Amino acid sequence: MAFDDYTLSGWWKDGVVAPVHALLGRERCQLELAVGSQVAVRKL
Repeated sequence: MAFDDYTLSGWWKDGVVAPVHALLGRERCQLELAVGSQVAVRKL
């Protein structure tokens, strides 16, 4: 899964960060890529 705007500095505040962290907290995942405010996560 890929996510954009993974940052706390936009008008969306934690609108992307919070759900990504929730996913990482309940599923086995591996961070595949982090470039700027874009991240990719692979569910294991």
